[in-house]
Amino acid sequence: KFGVKEYWIVDPSNKSVEVYLLKDGVLKLDGFYMVYPDYEWKTLTDEQKAAARLEIKTSLYEDFYVKLDDIFEDVK
Repeated sequence: KFGVKEYWIVDPSNKSVEVYLLKDGVLKLDGFYMVYPDYEWKTLTDEQKAAARLEIKTSLYEDFYVKLDDIFEDVK
């Protein structure tokens, strides 16, 4: 309705971020990002670790990335 091009839903309790992008006048889910707890990270295969999305690239700037660890730095 207001033309927001990018919208993030940050969930501190799950340490996750949903990123929605405006496409054809509708906000559509573009990516889901989460911080893996240490115990879970240890169980992932090397392939899964390589595919894990640990930083978010904004759609508005070519060179602007936000690390998940920075977003949830002070969240226990």
